Amino acid sequence: MTASRTTPAPRRWTKRLAVLTVSTLVSLFLAEVGCRVAVHFQNRDALEASWNRAQTTEYEERRGGVGLGALIQLSSNDRIAYELRPNLDGIMFKGKPVTTNARGFRSDERPSEPADGEVTILGLGDSIMFGHGLADGEAYLDHLEDFLNERHHEKRWRTVNTSVPGYNTVMQVETLARKGLAFRPNLVVLGVCGNDYEPPNFVREGHDPLDVSRSFFWTFLSSGLETVEQGESSGGGLVFRQRWGAEQAEGAALEAPTRYSGLYGKEAFEQACQQLLDMAEEHQFSLLSFAHLTYDEPPCEHNAAGEMLEWLQAHDVPALDLQYQIDEVLLETTGRAFNLKDYGQSDLVVSPSNTHPSAKQHLRIAETLYQQMLDSGEIQRLIDLP
Repeated sequence: MTASRTTPAPRRWTKRLAVLTVSTLVSLFLAEVGCRVAVHFQNRDALEASWNRAQTTEYEERRGGVGLGALIQLSSNDRIAYELRPNLDGIMFKGKPVTTNARGFRSDERPSEPADGEVTILGLGDSIMFGHGLADGEAYLDHLEDFLNERHHEKRWRTVNTSVPGYNTVMQVETLARKGLAFRPNLVVLGVCGNDYEPPNFVREGHDPLDVSRSFFWTFLSSGLETVEQGESSGGGLVFRQRWGAEQAEGAALEAPTRYSGLYGKEAFEQACQQLLDMAEEHQFSLLSFAHLTYDEPPCEHNAAGEMLEWLQAHDVPALDLQYQIDEVLLETTGRAFNLKDYGQSDLVVSPSNTHPSAKQHLRIAETLYQQMLDSGEIQRLIDLP
């Protein structure tokens, strides 16, 4: 009887190891392919792709309303990044009509040259000043213009609202330098917000899924890459900074694409404000700054907006902290100190899902700005201009 042959143990282990190695390599390859496919679909939510898609689809959906991507266009200036599209005609955004003039501002059509006896107040801001979730004419600069024209007939008053949702201070000041100075402003109102140290919103760029110099699977493993399914917060496919920030290692600071690296951070804010001060001196306009919300939760410590106001105040810019208005309303209606939950349920915001200031809060802001201008003598100074 012939003895059965058996494969030597070392040979069996070598074969098994080879199979395991090949299986692992195939799995890694498939995982890398899968991540690259995911990147391909994520690229639909990058700024340029979202904007291009918005022009062909969302902009036509007037009845149901559009996302932000349908309201903006890319800017050739990287310090501005994107801007409102000009000549929007009552397009529905967040349930309310949005109209822009020929320069892409949410203001009535204005000639750049002011008429004789006309005072120009120009606003620099973001979605708050823009009136996110409000109809045309409901934002605080519109009310401020009405107050001045109704109460001070010595001059004609006009406001120019250059704000765009998602802007930070660097983008706002650049907008003034490149577009706003043409209006020869007599007063510039700067609205600051707690996120003005952060990268501008919605500037996520796509990645080349065919880039062989990097491993997207390794990025997934090392940073906990989250697949962006809807790119929400902005609506319309654009990815809000907190979403694309999730693509970085946990705890890492938010970073914009390299081309926008000079647009954010405390130093960038201060440099932009210094540029604003220099322009004010050169072009002979005065400044007024404010923030409507300067802390988050009890014990009600100031967020970055409070620090920004302190910097402006230290550089002789009138800086109004309007947090007290919110505190008063919430204390009266709830009997409690400020907290974000109560604030989000109050009539000071558009809705619980859109906590931008409501029309009611915009009116209160306008009244406060007007009163500050009156009490400080700014209105009289503007009236006395030749």
